[in-house]
Amino acid sequence: MEHTDGVDQDAVLRARTMLLGSGRPRLGQQVDAYRVLSAVSPLTYLPKLTEALLSYGYAPEVRDRPDVRLARHAEAVATARR
Repeated sequence: MEHTDGVDQDAVLRARTMLLGSGRPRLGQQVDAYRVLSAVSPLTYLPKLTEALLSYGYAPEVRDRPDVRLARHAEAVATARR
C-alpha cells in the first residue's frame, strides 16, 4: 500500500531510478533514497532504510566521529521501531 499524500513524486521517481541504476549507489545515497521511499511504502522500505543506516554508521569516514555514528545508529533504531 502506497501513501502518496504530501510526497514529492519527482523525489520518489529519482530515488527509485537511482536505486535501480546499473551501479551500486553510495551508502549516503541509499539512505537518502530509502528515506524518501519509506514515506510512500513503509512496509517495503523501512527495513531497507534501517539496514542502510546501520551500515552507514560504520562507514570509514565516520570511524573517528562517535557523535555521527551514534546519530546514525539512533536513527536506525527509531526507524526499526516504526
